[in-house]
Amino acid sequence: MDTMNGMSIVDNYLGTELTTEDTLSQDKNNKMVYWYRAHTDYGMVNIGLLREKTDKSARLNYKDTVLERIITLSREEANIRQIEDWLEEGLDLRPVNKLEGSLYTLSISKNNKNANSVKNTIIIKIDRDLLFKLPLPNWHAEQNLYIDSSRIPAKLILSNYTIDKQYADSIKKENVLLIPNSFSEDWIGQVSAFELKDNNITLKIDGNLQSIVIDNTKNDSITSNVSKTQNYNGSLQIRVDCEIEIPFHLLLGWEDTSHYILEKSLNNYSIIISNNNTTIAKGRLIPISNGYGVYIDDTE
Repeated sequence: MDTMNGMSIVDNYLGTELTTEDTLSQDKNNKMVYWYRAHTDYGMVNIGLLREKTDKSARLNYKDTVLERIITLSREEANIRQIEDWLEEGLDLRPVNKLEGSLYTLSISKNNKNANSVKNTIIIKIDRDLLFKLPLPNWHAEQNLYIDSSRIPAKLILSNYTIDKQYADSIKKENVLLIPNSFSEDWIGQVSAFELKDNNITLKIDGNLQSIVIDNTKNDSITSNVSKTQNYNGSLQIRVDCEIEIPFHLLLGWEDTSHYILEKSLNNYSIIISNNNTTIAKGRLIPISNGYGVYIDDTE
């Protein structure tokens, strides 16, 4: 952690105004969080360090609050160093009373695979502008870390291919439109999020319709403006009607490979079929042999 005039952040607590009822907040897992703020070259970063809830009241006196913070910082020093390596600068962490505004949350935990558990979570909260400035984390490939982040709405494209206009015009109610790439071993689709400037990520759709696999180790897995380049004359796009929430760090490529379980199976969603960006039909997924098709419930 950074120092100022020979003083560490621990020393600086003695000159920091702390409101003890505000410096601790409680998360949904019944754990207490100490919040800090650091101004970096990228922008302002908020960091929360978890402290397990004890029988002691959260309304600690000033001396107890400082001591608890020192213990928490000492415990998480190695993880804070890891964040400093990611940002390529030291962090001058200052206690803050409370957080304001709409912030994206990233949680980093140590993963104990033998015990199937995680512990010592660090929470990072940043605003949207900072999200696009941060470099690719250097810890994203480490196997002993469990990463989670805020879910953001994303558009899931199941198929995007060319079709003659006469075939597009012939799609009628109660027809079944086959999804050609669903019959291959790797059913490739795309996902894009407006909040992430509509960058498209190529992904694999699991045949059970319950999960997606994002593999950022493959070339061109993250491609800009894919939908724009493929929406030329004669393009037929099959996508999920509503947006699906996906952790933002997966959409930014902050993990090499991720097998993400969807909240609902894709066959529970309505499906939109569009031709040259114009909706021409709506339907639902149905299994056909070793692939899928869209049963047309209605046409535009």
